Amino acid sequence: MTIKILSQAITDELERVRHTIESQLQSGISEVDDMLKLLLNYQGKMLRPMLVILSGRMAGPIIEGQIKLGAAIEMIHLATLLHDDVLDDADRRRGKPSINHLQGNEAAVLLGDLLLSQAFYLSVEIGSLELLGYVSRTTQLICEGELSQVLRRGDYNLEEEEYFRIIAGKTASLMQCCCIQGVKLGQGNPDICQAAEQFGYNLGVAFQIMDDIKDIDNGQASFISKTLGTDMAKEKMTLPLIHYLMRSDSATRDQVRDLLRTGDQSSRHQLADRLEQFGSVQYARDRARDYIDLAKAAIRHLNDSDGLCLLADSIL
Repeated sequence: MTIKILSQAITDELERVRHTIESQLQSGISEVDDMLKLLLNYQGKMLRPMLVILSGRMAGPIIEGQIKLGAAIEMIHLATLLHDDVLDDADRRRGKPSINHLQGNEAAVLLGDLLLSQAFYLSVEIGSLELLGYVSRTTQLICEGELSQVLRRGDYNLEEEEYFRIIAGKTASLMQCCCIQGVKLGQGNPDICQAAEQFGYNLGVAFQIMDDIKDIDNGQASFISKTLGTDMAKEKMTLPLIHYLMRSDSATRDQVRDLLRTGDQSSRHQLADRLEQFGSVQYARDRARDYIDLAKAAIRHLNDSDGLCLLADSIL
């Protein structure tokens, strides 16, 4: 409900972002355009454009460059979803058949690459070399984070420090980009830029932790945008699982490994129950709350920061 209320408060700006995205989802090749149009089914709450706009408002009125930035970042996000679905063998996205399920992995990967190139081209139109460099570096961090996560699948010795390094790249970096560049395009002073950057980073970390939790919460199926249990099925080391493993003996760790590698839904339910009962899920929730508190503390002294603080609370 909070996200919906905030969206209504910036309806005009979000509509401009959507219109900009739609104008980019065309190539002049009919079969490619048909696939690009399917992407409109996968737009969710537009959280990242919201971050650009709400952060930009702390610096002043919203300008066209911020609208284009919101669109470019949402397109980068959509590209990562396409690639994620291929990596996870997912057949659903936001309740609809995924692109890789409809058109195959090769087409989904190439469509994601096309989206990334279109997002960079749109970023060029904004006219800031500094912004283009920041967006490019952010995309690099996302790829590095995702690659690190893939390479550490099934690593039952992964520690929290490494986990947080991975999610800083794959998730937090894009939200950080939304906030600091949204402010910079509005000519915000260095203090506001620094506060926005800290907010975006901490929000992004909390967002990923909560996403970890949702993957193992079997009661979330009615509104989660991805297939439940995907992380466990792929042996991704999420925060609740890391917490549990680091505090378990070797026999328990072997049992966890067996449950994950069995691969069936019943085994994942058993593991989810263990994580809940042991307190690992609550531990992850508490860590997410800590990061949300840090995010809000970074900006609450600034004018027009109430919307961002409300958005941060909604993540929990």
